[in-house]
Amino acid sequence: MYFLIKDMPQQQLHKLKLIGSLFALAALIELVGYSRSFALSQLAMALFLGVISCSLFLHYSKKTISNRAFMKHKKQEAFAYELLIPLFFGMLALISSIGLLFLIAPHKQFYVDAPLMLSFTIASNLLVSFALLKVIHTINTPKNTVAFGFKILVLAIPLLLSLATASSALFNDSKVLERLATVTIVGYIFFTSIFICSHAIKFLLAGSPSKLDLIQMLADLQAFEGIVFVNNLQAWTIASHLFGVKCEIVVVHNGQHPQQIVDQVTDYILQKYNIEHIIFDVTNQHLGDYYDV
Repeated sequence: MYFLIKDMPQQQLHKLKLIGSLFALAALIELVGYSRSFALSQLAMALFLGVISCSLFLHYSKKTISNRAFMKHKKQEAFAYELLIPLFFGMLALISSIGLLFLIAPHKQFYVDAPLMLSFTIASNLLVSFALLKVIHTINTPKNTVAFGFKILVLAIPLLLSLATASSALFNDSKVLERLATVTIVGYIFFTSIFICSHAIKFLLAGSPSKLDLIQMLADLQAFEGIVFVNNLQAWTIASHLFGVKCEIVVVHNGQHPQQIVDQVTDYILQKYNIEHIIFDVTNQHLGDYYDV
């Protein structure tokens, strides 16, 4: 799903909430259907739709956090707690997808209420279809129509499989299609869960940018004339190759005003390390004055 909405215009991001809610509601319908029909493919479908909803929430959270970094009235260094939700759900879905494989062993018996299964499957598929139409309408003109159509088709495979399984259950007692659909959907869940976890972890690790040498920066600050102590050096990623930095420094009077020292340090750090935003908590060692620059 991420590959469909990654090119969504910035002004349309708020619609991800509605689209994600539709997928979550469809997952709930499938889950209720499973509790009545006892079809494993329906349980797998409920988990798959939940994972899709989670991936949408992950994308929305990442974009929201990135936008928040450019708002001066917000705390730039605030931790992205909302990313822990899709990370936790992604890990849970990953474990659950493996557990589902043990439920479809050949010796297991299936007792499927076919009419109920079909009813709930149709209801959830209608909701998902409406959500996909919202995605298509929101993106409007994709960069590559053929590639976009192929992605829609790939995403629709689990939906078509679940619908085919529910329809065939009315006329055929064979459970081969049921197992095939479940295994296929579990594969989708597995790879989507890995994608969610990896992207959430990468974004969380951006709080300590790997491309920024903090040890060297600390050494440069400590070696700067007029600075006698540096403490609590923090860094975060604002955008690709653009970083923010915050630290506490103690300056000593050497004939210059503390503000002049801070200005010189700021210019030096901004130019050398490609820093977009820098905050200094400054203390004058002699006078005990405190500055937040």
